[in-house]
Amino acid sequence: MKQNHINYWAFALLILPVVLLLVSGLTWCTGASICGFTFPLALAFTLFMTNRIISRQKILYLSIAYCLVGLVTVGALCYIVHDPAFDSNWYHQPGIYLLSHGWNPIYQHHSMNIGDTSANMWIDHYAKGQETICATIVAFTGNMEIGKLGNFFLPISSFFFSLMALEKIFEGWSKRKLWLVAFIVAFPPVIWNQLLSFYIDFNLYSIVVIALCSMVLYKEDKVKFLLVFICLLAIAVSVKFNMLLWFGLLYLGFIAYFWRQGLRSMVGYIFVYGIVGVIMSGLTFSFNPYITNTIDHQTPFYPLMGEAVRKLN
Repeated sequence: MKQNHINYWAFALLILPVVLLLVSGLTWCTGASICGFTFPLALAFTLFMTNRIISRQKILYLSIAYCLVGLVTVGALCYIVHDPAFDSNWYHQPGIYLLSHGWNPIYQHHSMNIGDTSANMWIDHYAKGQETICATIVAFTGNMEIGKLGNFFLPISSFFFSLMALEKIFEGWSKRKLWLVAFIVAFPPVIWNQLLSFYIDFNLYSIVVIALCSMVLYKEDKVKFLLVFICLLAIAVSVKFNMLLWFGLLYLGFIAYFWRQGLRSMVGYIFVYGIVGVIMSGLTFSFNPYITNTIDHQTPFYPLMGEAVRKLN
């Protein structure tokens, strides 16, 4: 299989969730909400932008076609396999339903009750990046189960990044061995356990895999390294509170490496892009919960910190 295809799919499936988050966030800022056009518009923009990154001279029609066929195939699998997980049905699915049916979490800090009222604390105050990605698909297809397609973007992207990194490290390996090991790396049991549910914890593993691969592939390619960094940062900030902590620790290790290698400019770029990325996220797709929690409860990490903890104690 051509290297261009693999490169294209790796970046397209990394960029797509970030574009979905950004389009959703900008939509909320205008006072509107996620609609049926959000996903196809973001997908079209991602396919075009990735083509510009990978090949400026020609349009990669086959790469785009294969990507679309893959999305439809995985979407069909998601439709067939229903999600029985407790947390998914308790607050992840209700949150996705609300986001896909008109809830604007920037201007409406608290969602309406649509079932178990105990779920509203987590829907309203927890990071909701993965729910936002899935909600764009639900709004487009009208089917909750197909929304699980959003879970596949990052793990499949990590598979292709792993494949490219392994090929660079182990030049003598056969293609069969490369594909098998890359598959094992990208899809361990924790990934398989959560892919067809609306659980979100698997994202951290895929983030770590892609970040490590970017060090192997692009530590001397500033543009692609920083593109991977900013995409992973956006996902880490928006998906779960503690992911930003682990993401930061991982990249502190990378910063230490660049510093020791005398690549001080790369250290500066990581800091600047990191600060800008966090601000952009906080002002758009992560406004809720970080800013809304701070406004309503004086801490961005409510209910893990603040008055809710004091009441429990």
